[in-house]
Amino acid sequence: MLGGSLLVGLDKDRSTGDFDYTDYGVQSWRNWPFSRPKQYSDYQSAYWTETGTPTGRPLTDQRTRMNNGSDKENVLLKWEDRRFILKYARTEMERYLPTPILTVSSGPTSHLQDLLWQTSSNQRNRQQIEQQEALAGWRDSFGKLDLGLNLSWLDKEQEYRNLDIQPPYSGQMGKYWTRYDTQRRGIAGDAAYAFHTGPLAHQFEVHAERYWEVLHSDMSNRPPTSDFISEFKRTKSNLQIQDSMTIAALGNLQVTPILRMEKLEGPVIGSRYSPLAGPSGKYDWERTGSLSVKKSFEAGWQVFGNYGNYIRYPNFYEIYGNGLGLVPNSDSLGHAVQLVPESGTNGDLGFGWNGRFSEKVRGDFRLTWFQRDARNAITLYSTPFAAKYINSGDTRTTGLELEGKVAWGRRADVQFAFTRQEGKYVGKNGYYYFGGATSQQRWPGQTVHTLQNPETVANVRLNLHFLGGDLTTFAAYTYIGKLWRDVTTWENPLQTFDLGAHYKIAKGWKLSAGVNDFFNAGPKQTLGGTASDVTAVWRQCIASGLYVGQPGCGTFPLTGKRSVQETVTLKSNVDYPQQGRTWYATLAYWF
Repeated sequence: MLGGSLLVGLDKDRSTGDFDYTDYGVQSWRNWPFSRPKQYSDYQSAYWTETGTPTGRPLTDQRTRMNNGSDKENVLLKWEDRRFILKYARTEMERYLPTPILTVSSGPTSHLQDLLWQTSSNQRNRQQIEQQEALAGWRDSFGKLDLGLNLSWLDKEQEYRNLDIQPPYSGQMGKYWTRYDTQRRGIAGDAAYAFHTGPLAHQFEVHAERYWEVLHSDMSNRPPTSDFISEFKRTKSNLQIQDSMTIAALGNLQVTPILRMEKLEGPVIGSRYSPLAGPSGKYDWERTGSLSVKKSFEAGWQVFGNYGNYIRYPNFYEIYGNGLGLVPNSDSLGHAVQLVPESGTNGDLGFGWNGRFSEKVRGDFRLTWFQRDARNAITLYSTPFAAKYINSGDTRTTGLELEGKVAWGRRADVQFAFTRQEGKYVGKNGYYYFGGATSQQRWPGQTVHTLQNPETVANVRLNLHFLGGDLTTFAAYTYIGKLWRDVTTWENPLQTFDLGAHYKIAKGWKLSAGVNDFFNAGPKQTLGGTASDVTAVWRQCIASGLYVGQPGCGTFPLTGKRSVQETVTLKSNVDYPQQGRTWYATLAYWF
């Protein structure tokens, strides 16, 4: 009766996350890499020695991940026709955060994660999320004028709790439980008008958006005087104007200037000048913009460039944390360190091609050089207690990106993407360590790399099509390069191979099956850098070369003994190893 099309989507994803891995720290210590012979007295720990201990428990290096499961359900309803769209989506998720694996330098007795008999070191940290969102939209054309209007609504309830900790709670604010409820209402409209002015063809577009959001929060150990207010309201306004101009006299050169105006209204948690100032103030209107240029040539070639500036405001969860290992950036009294907006510039320049290599082989590619300068970069950073978002300093990131596709008729195609980038901090205001020292103060003269951004990312995927396109098999390779965790510590590169197939059984039915990380590389990923350096110190008899405590070394005179120090590099796991080889099968139906 209404016409249009209706989409109903149901999805359920469940994972136990109980994969096996080797604790390289325990394994390295068990093999005792130092020149001094190991003795029972060297360990001084009931947890380390496998026999003769009060507990009688072995500290094995073979572990199975605990408290790492997840359960997620999605529902999607969408109806649309030529002018209208109605959409409703609901997500329910429950997941657990396992205990991180400490570096090898912490010593073997600190590696008590994922041991069934060590419940105090393997607490159940659970997060539950229930999110609903709806959208009603309209779009129509009136000659050369296109108009659109969208109304949106979102409600998100998010709760984190450590199930093994009972009140009274202590420690950092939000460490043991948090409860967040976010509501957002928004309206957005856009208009586009095509016209000519002499030699110029214009596509003039205006986009305006305004949304209202509120965060209701509660958390463990929040002092009454905390800056992190329980009801946090904000209003965001955006206006964007752009004019895409095509200049026929210059071979259809396209030039697009863009002007943006945006304003965030509401309390500012903390003060830029005094972290103890409390929630106050507001952000004024900010102007940003960009200019892009694109030129197409014969034989499928194209060159392009873009340059502009931006501003990014911190969202609720970057300020308040999400509880699951992410806490507010505050002191012991609940006073906030303000997370100020990040701003900066983006620029890129590149060229591309789209065409045929032969009658049956066609392809395309784009090669882009880019540079991004950020001021007050908003960065996820880990401290000895938990992770938090901070303004880590001023950064510059430059890189090269290549992406493309080659297709051999309808039988096969290869998709590829490669990104190489280098990000580093500029100036003297790099991120702060626990204790208040900057990275430059702690590691003078060394390059301070940006965090959480891998230096290299590469993807290659081969698709083979059979049975007239009903059956598609694929093989995919992914490379994630060095990812810096600190000035002198990084995650070593990770390479994975995926295999799978998609088969259209009948009208509306589709079966997918395969294996991710076929060679099980995820659990084997290691750390590099000084986090794996271990130093041992003992005393040695000068005359005999024996170690103190060995027969023949003697006890007097003390002047006949000296301190011996030895440093070796051992093997360390990353904090949270990936699951590794995972088989899956999915049956889907569309109607």
